[in-house]
Amino acid sequence: MIAAAGSGKTRTVVGLANYRLNAGRDGGRAQLMLSFSRKAVGEMRARLSPEARDRTETSTFHSFCFRRLREYHPRFKGGVQVITDEERRLFLRNQLREHAEVLGGAPYDLWLDHPREFRNRFPEIAMRVFRAFYKFKRESGRLEYEDLITLMLVELRRDGPFARKLRELYSGVIVDEFQDTDPRQLEFLQLLRPPRLLAVGDDWQAIYSFRGATVQPFLDFRRIFRGANVHRLAENYRSLRPIVNLGARIIQGSSRQLPKRVVAVRGSRPRLPTLATALERGGEPEIAARLLVRERAVVLARTNYRCARWIAAGLPPERVLTVHRAKGLEFPVVFVDLIAGWSGMRSAEEDAARQQEIADEEVRVLYVAASRAENLLVVLHRPEYGAEDREGRYWRDLIGPHVRNVETAALDAWLEREARG
Repeated sequence: MIAAAGSGKTRTVVGLANYRLNAGRDGGRAQLMLSFSRKAVGEMRARLSPEARDRTETSTFHSFCFRRLREYHPRFKGGVQVITDEERRLFLRNQLREHAEVLGGAPYDLWLDHPREFRNRFPEIAMRVFRAFYKFKRESGRLEYEDLITLMLVELRRDGPFARKLRELYSGVIVDEFQDTDPRQLEFLQLLRPPRLLAVGDDWQAIYSFRGATVQPFLDFRRIFRGANVHRLAENYRSLRPIVNLGARIIQGSSRQLPKRVVAVRGSRPRLPTLATALERGGEPEIAARLLVRERAVVLARTNYRCARWIAAGLPPERVLTVHRAKGLEFPVVFVDLIAGWSGMRSAEEDAARQQEIADEEVRVLYVAASRAENLLVVLHRPEYGAEDREGRYWRDLIGPHVRNVETAALDAWLEREARG
């Protein structure tokens, strides 16, 4: 199911799950619903009917592996000790601190969020840091969340009692946000061999390659799972037509995608165009002052650094989000910060194909940012961009020709018009 932004994906998926169970099409077995975040899992579970909720297992991939390994794997009957993400970061930060002179002034989290770049630039340090972490895990007998999936794959590949027991449990599997699948999660689905598999997602919103996810399984689904039927949800119930149209123009900047024509159900009323305004250097406080009295407006930025600049300018932290944090959310008014941070982590060691993957994902991040807006979308851009700034290409080629550029002072009238509905 290829589901466009704002197309009612969750409602459709939950409706299908309720229907199959209520119609008795599950053969007496439970169904499994998987997603990639606890928030998405909670939303799906809350929308299931009480009867369907009792016969549906809703879980993240990691939680599913944790629970099933503990229940059925003889090695883990006594429990599984998992290292939290924060514990992992704390350990690795302490290791990086020992190499501070060589690493320079870049924040440690920058290297932890981009391990490929870290290994390319500092191969010896990276080897020492990660080797120390693996030693710590081995000696403490603890696991990472990613280790849980590794162990699950080992058992499924063996095709023994553990795998057979798992395959008997479910009448079908529904995977939400399938565009965020990583290769191991894809292999898990292939080895589980469910009688029915529904993969739901939107390749236009695949933005988690830094976690190891790849959009390729979504693009190649019909080749990987032979005989699959494809259904499209292409009506956007969230955003006004100008926002949907701008999103369609933005995504054309990505070279790899499944084409679809998204239609805005809400049309263009109230008549609000997509806007843009030039943000002068140090101009954040002026914009922030306007937004403070507009509780319906948020700023979406590419990096935590840019978020910090907006918070320093006076916006409350809950009104400033990175695009990744905003994914799955929606807001009446969205200001997209196209000032800095959109170039991504690049390296001379990356080949041309990898560089194109990075460029495509940055376009998708921009699309996700724009598609969070319900009524009014404002793009904040530099008065001028350097020749090498990727943000400049986005502005010149994907956004600038299709929005109404206004002075900062003119924003008040448009914000008032949106508030009046």
